[in-house]
Amino acid sequence: MKFLGHCLSFLPIFLLIGCGPSDQTELTIYAAASLTDVLKEAGDDFSRQEDIEIVFNFASSGALAQQLTSTPRADIFISADQTWMDEIAKRDEILTDSRLNLLSNQLVVISHPKSDIPALSDLSELAVQKFTHLAIGDPQFVPAGKYAKEYLSKVLVPNGTSLWNALGSRASPAPVVRAVLAQVASKREVVGITYKSDLTARPNDIRLLFEIPAIDKLPIQYPIAILRSSSQTELARKFIAYLQTPQNDDRFLRAGFIPIQN
Repeated sequence: MKFLGHCLSFLPIFLLIGCGPSDQTELTIYAAASLTDVLKEAGDDFSRQEDIEIVFNFASSGALAQQLTSTPRADIFISADQTWMDEIAKRDEILTDSRLNLLSNQLVVISHPKSDIPALSDLSELAVQKFTHLAIGDPQFVPAGKYAKEYLSKVLVPNGTSLWNALGSRASPAPVVRAVLAQVASKREVVGITYKSDLTARPNDIRLLFEIPAIDKLPIQYPIAILRSSSQTELARKFIAYLQTPQNDDRFLRAGFIPIQN
C-alpha cells in the first residue's frame, strides 16, 4: 500500500508571488518542497520590496535536479542536500562562486495525534512498536528519505541488525517530504520520519515521537546557488543575500530551520 491518493497531490508546485504587468521583472526559483511555507513568506516580502514577480517551483530535490538538467531555465536552485546540487554542478549549470549552505534541519519521528504509539526514549524502540507503514520520502529522490534511511541504517536493534533492516519492508516512499505528513495525518497506523520544520508547520495534525539527534557525519544541509541559465544574476544574488539577513534568520528559526552562518 503506497497511499497513492495522497501522494498525487504533491507533484511539483509552481507558485507566483506578487502581481503586476506582464513585463515585470521575474525571478524563478526551484526549491525543495520542505521550504514551501517559509520561502513563500520571504519571497512575498522580497517581491514587494523590489517590485518584481517571483515564480517558485517546489518539488523534491531529485525531481528539480532532473527538470533543471533537461531544461535549465531557472535563476536559483535550493536543494535539501548536497548530492543533487553536486549533480547540477557537475554539469556546469551553476555559478560556482554563488553556492553556499543556507540552512540546516533535523529529522523527527511522527505519528497521528490519536495514535497509541508512545513517545520514544531511543530510536531503536521504534522496532517494537505496532504500526503498518513507515512513511518516508523516497530515498532515491527525496533528501529527507535518504537522510532517514542513513540514520536508521546506523541504529542497531537488540538482535544486532540495523533498524533499517528491521523496518525497511514497511517503508512507504513518498514523492516529496510533505506527502509524509499527509500519510501520517490521515492514518493512525502509520509512523513517519520527516523534518522538524514540517512538524512546526503542522503541529496540530501530527504528534512528535522522537527527535533524531544530529550526527556530524550526516549533516542536513540546504545548499543554494545561482544557475548559469539565469538572466537575472544580480537580482538572484540580491535575493540570496536577503535570505541571509537577520530578519530571515528569525523567520527560518520560527519555521524550524537552522540558519547557517557563511
